[in-house]
Amino acid sequence: MTDLTINGARHSVDVPAEMPLLWVLRDVLGMT
Repeated sequence: MTDLTINGARHSVDVPAEMPLLWVLRDVLGMT
């Protein structure tokens, strides 16, 4: 589990360590 702070909002994501950050932002968090 990884905690990210993006634009002041905290997000906890459970993704593989080798997953690119772009994929996490786009596919997991739904940010475009």
